[in-house]
Amino acid sequence: LETTTWLKRTLVVKHDQGSRSQDASPSVELSTPLNTPLPSLNQSEQNSMRGSSLSLMTRPSSLDAGTSLGSLPEKRSSSNLRSSVKDTNNNKRDPAHSTQALFLLAENLAELVDSVCKSDDKERLLPTLHAVWGNVVPYLKAKNARNSRFFLASSQLLASMSSFSYMRPVWKKTTLELLLDSSFFKMDMHSLKQWLIVTDHLMTHDKTSFKDLLKSIAYTPNASFSIMTSKEQEYEARAQAVKRLAFVVLGSELDQYQAQMNDIQERLSENLRVSQSPSIRSAVFLCIRVLLLRLRPPSLIGIWPIMVTELVHVLLQMEQQLCAEGNGIEDLGCARDDAWMQLYLAACKLLETLCTLPAGYLAQFQMCHWAFVNSVSTSKNDMFLPFAGRLNKLLRTKFGRLTQEELANLSPSLCGMKMLTSFEELRPFFYALATQNKALPGTHEGAGNESSFLTGSLSYRNAVQRLEHALCVDFAEHWQL
Repeated sequence: LETTTWLKRTLVVKHDQGSRSQDASPSVELSTPLNTPLPSLNQSEQNSMRGSSLSLMTRPSSLDAGTSLGSLPEKRSSSNLRSSVKDTNNNKRDPAHSTQALFLLAENLAELVDSVCKSDDKERLLPTLHAVWGNVVPYLKAKNARNSRFFLASSQLLASMSSFSYMRPVWKKTTLELLLDSSFFKMDMHSLKQWLIVTDHLMTHDKTSFKDLLKSIAYTPNASFSIMTSKEQEYEARAQAVKRLAFVVLGSELDQYQAQMNDIQERLSENLRVSQSPSIRSAVFLCIRVLLLRLRPPSLIGIWPIMVTELVHVLLQMEQQLCAEGNGIEDLGCARDDAWMQLYLAACKLLETLCTLPAGYLAQFQMCHWAFVNSVSTSKNDMFLPFAGRLNKLLRTKFGRLTQEELANLSPSLCGMKMLTSFEELRPFFYALATQNKALPGTHEGAGNESSFLTGSLSYRNAVQRLEHALCVDFAEHWQL
């Protein structure tokens, strides 16, 4: 630790977790000769990592045997220290200590730099931050499962640095590049929440960043996209751009982007007008769900025609597919395609969002509520049935009635559903919407009585928390293997 370059030598992206070195020298047995309370650090690290997608933490054999760090020799020669860091035998090393260092930096570095300097001298330590940041960037660029722990710690460090405006020159350029990268959303939910903080600071304190983001969504004809496969790639890129816009808005405060609402609405309409690709339409539904939570109802007036029109079209398409299946029509390749199934799921999640928000909060939805959900009891002689009733009837015809056991165990909510593989998975959802007016208060069936959440009975705060969690589930993508 006496050498000034130890941090640069140890913070290296290690993709593989191999066995510890078999060398019997003390420098290999303990590669971090610190008299710091590592057990407590391990505990805090485990708490911060609870529920993440992958754990790379392995306890050293010396700790498993009950050996305390205090009993180890306190003195190490500089040559032994250098040999333990360089690892001349190219043996794969346990990444636990690197992870500890990253979490320690994430928790303390930014506040420490800010507290030890006077207001006029803070910029003098920017070279130090640049040195640390240069070693952290590789962890943020390595989007794979083995790097998940390092990615989380690096994201926490970036989130802490982004809260100080004078540190902005250190991280802004690289962070914007990471945000615009095609693999940006390949992270777990813990890291995703850190990036919500980062993107908020990135856009809030810079007037040009959000405009640049909107430009990336604008439609510009490109002659290079002439082949069918290239066209599909273009649609996928546009869907990712709309998803990225929704993510930035999700990290904002209420009504923060009210002034830019016309531009946002124009970009969404433009993408729907250019293509009816299911991936683009799914991304638009996702963005509308975010806007419903981050803008007050008066600011959403312009988005309602787009939202209702697209929602009706997709629900009608679902109804046609179910009727086709019921009649034995074999031409169902479109319905079985993953992209179209995800579009159906996105539309249902938007409908769930509208039904979960407190009743009366969205006055515009109350005007067309009757078209989607039964407002009063229905009978067989009614000439009109809302979408929920018609789809529930078709699903019941196709897959049969839900048993009492299924009603008790299957959740009607779609908040935790990432992929839709069959229309059968939508049965509890549409059953809850179709029968909510028949159930007495407090007698809703379903796992955890979640059917009652679809009636707008939750408070605004609880409804927003529930819907925000559902959005985080949709934003986070699988790690690369």
